[in-house]
Amino acid sequence: MVSVTSLAAPGYGQPLTLIRGTVYPAATLTQLKQAVSAANAAGSPATILVSNGVYVLDVPTLNITCPGLVIRSATGNRD
Repeated sequence: MVSVTSLAAPGYGQPLTLIRGTVYPAATLTQLKQAVSAANAAGSPATILVSNGVYVLDVPTLNITCPGLVIRSATGNRD
């Protein structure tokens, strides 16, 4: 028997393929911040595809106001 908790743990299940609206690629922190700003300005559902890597924020938080924004891995590989 598999518990619901283990199914929600990182590394379980199929990679997400959900895409909504305009797609913004981000491979650097600057591009990530620009993508969030562009999605917020558009005000309609959008997707930010983040390239593999480590993104160390230089601000306390990313202010996300875009309704229905999806932020996910560009490759689907969590590692």
